[in-house]
Amino acid sequence: PPLNTPTHDPGEMELRGTIPPEVGYMKHLEKLDLGRNQLTGHIPSPERARPKGTSHPYFEGLRTLILSENHLSGSLPHDVGSMKKLERMDLDHNRLTGELPASLFEMMWLKRMELDNNLLTGALPPQIGWMKELQTLSLYENRFVGALPLELGNLANLEALHIHNNHLGGCCGKTLCDNVQGKLKSLTADCGTVRCPCATECSCQCYCDADSGASCAAPIDAMPTEPKYEGSCPGWDSPHGTESPHCPSRRLTGARALRSEGGRRRLKACGDHYIPCSCGNVGPM
Repeated sequence: PPLNTPTHDPGEMELRGTIPPEVGYMKHLEKLDLGRNQLTGHIPSPERARPKGTSHPYFEGLRTLILSENHLSGSLPHDVGSMKKLERMDLDHNRLTGELPASLFEMMWLKRMELDNNLLTGALPPQIGWMKELQTLSLYENRFVGALPLELGNLANLEALHIHNNHLGGCCGKTLCDNVQGKLKSLTADCGTVRCPCATECSCQCYCDADSGASCAAPIDAMPTEPKYEGSCPGWDSPHGTESPHCPSRRLTGARALRSEGGRRRLKACGDHYIPCSCGNVGPM
């Protein structure tokens, strides 16, 4: 469609080059989908585009922004929160760096935020608990550090939370785990460093006979590069939260079938990264 229509969706067209920041001044634009292309440069923002004579707010009517699966780099704009009507923001599978800007947590209407598979750093602040309309929060495969904020439990509308393959510690918190019994159907975490017994899938990977029904057991030894969390996890059986399992004993959920090199044993995998662990009476691979 022409650029002056409410929807512009040239995804998967092998587009190259950068996104002109002036696109944000198309005041009737409601959806911009440039995902699955080969775009480079930065995420458009008002600080990068100030054409003379323009007084309109930036992306004032935008409700959907999809820039995933490109080659975008740089940090999230510090004024990203100026998109007040945005409900969906997919920026996953890029090369974004830096910390999450403070204005991000002012996007009160955001229902879906996918920032996974980037190079984002820093801690997840407690202000993330302000985004109470969120239904999907995907932050996995980044470089976030620090303790998981217990304020995630305030997000009562969450249906999917993916925080695995980072450098996070702490615990999910009792309130967040209580939500697993309600709307929250998918919760993935680094169970080696985050105390999260309610996780529906752990990133601790082990392989078991697919037909054995075996459960992921504790790893033989911890990865030496993984951070250790020392602190309080209220509501858990350990008073100081220091007995966090590396791979909780639970049936492998969402497992995928694998075959060994000889093709004789059917195997299934739990999680995304291999950490030496045993599964029932089946030794680690």
